[in-house]
Amino acid sequence: MDKSLKNLIYCALLTSLVIVGTIIIRIPIPAVSGYINFGDLFIFLGASLFGPIVGALAGGIGSALADILSGGAQWALFSLIIKGLMGLVVGKLAYKNKFYGYKNLIGTILAIIILVIGYYISGSLIIGSFITGLTSIPYDLLQGIISSVIYFIMGGRILKLKFKKGE
Repeated sequence: MDKSLKNLIYCALLTSLVIVGTIIIRIPIPAVSGYINFGDLFIFLGASLFGPIVGALAGGIGSALADILSGGAQWALFSLIIKGLMGLVVGKLAYKNKFYGYKNLIGTILAIIILVIGYYISGSLIIGSFITGLTSIPYDLLQGIISSVIYFIMGGRILKLKFKKGE
């Protein structure tokens, strides 16, 4: 099968997983009118297995569609950019490198920083207060950490199945 067709299929599959991980698996946080979700887990996984382009597209498009489908369309453009950047960064550092190597860890940490700063800024703009926007930081940080821990556990299991990166 043609590599570009494979990447398109992987991108579509991962976009769907990001949507499901964002909409179905969620923990509500009334304090910020938001929720913790596991869409980031699939962004990290897709980016490390299939590269930065697939990670960025699946992360950005999947998260934006999840926002639209779940009634949070005002977040869609922000999610497209923030989650796309997260997938790009993890993919750039983790793809074609050791899964349990320092580059993957650094990529994931940078993605969490992008998550926290991106949603702080976007939330503050939507709410209209950079002070009130601070309340989302601990929850976004928690979401990123939980997703990355599960990512490293799941990724290790997938590697044991002799799954080849990018194929």
